[in-house]
Amino acid sequence: MKSTGNPAGLRKFLRPLIWVLGMGIAALLTVAIVYLSAAKSNPSGKRIIKGVGDSVVITFDESDIPHIKANSQADALFALGYLHASERSWQLEMNRRIASGRLSEILGQETVSIDRFIRTLGIKRAAEHQFDRYPVSAKRLLQAYADGVNAGNAQLGWALPIEYFLTGSKPGHWSPTDSVAWMLMMAYDLGGNWNKELQRLELSQFLTIQMAWAPITGP
Repeated sequence: MKSTGNPAGLRKFLRPLIWVLGMGIAALLTVAIVYLSAAKSNPSGKRIIKGVGDSVVITFDESDIPHIKANSQADALFALGYLHASERSWQLEMNRRIASGRLSEILGQETVSIDRFIRTLGIKRAAEHQFDRYPVSAKRLLQAYADGVNAGNAQLGWALPIEYFLTGSKPGHWSPTDSVAWMLMMAYDLGGNWNKELQRLELSQFLTIQMAWAPITGP
């Protein structure tokens, strides 16, 4: 049985298609290489950054653990915020949005219930009220850390962590109250036994401290 196909015509049709696919793959590889090169964290060298009062030295040991040497607490905290943003920008952004109840702005309907719960707790409002009552020295240190975070995010340029591109977002402004808000979130997370603590508080109205804290045993 003879084939009625036209191999020459098929090759003529496939040739430009293969060429276009090849060019597309090459373009994607080029973009990927440029992105990976620009996004690669390179802590070595000297940088001039506004917000630092004096020179700060950051070194990484054999385990890639950073060590900060600074002449003041403010400069040390600025450098810490800079490092956090350089290495964990997306994690900071998620922390900021979780504590403020603003996940749904970038993640959609699925996180509305989480935002509603956090806003009902009033985490960010409580953080702002606490910050207002902090001594001036503590406010300055929290501001130094926030300035470091914002400087670290700024130096990332266009080569942001891939999560920003997937959600169509950018690093938001980190404020001193964002740090306080996340401290409150950590306190909430570590308070998983709050119901037992309330039970012990109620028992303490009728029992001694030793009796209230005694382990419950069977008959």
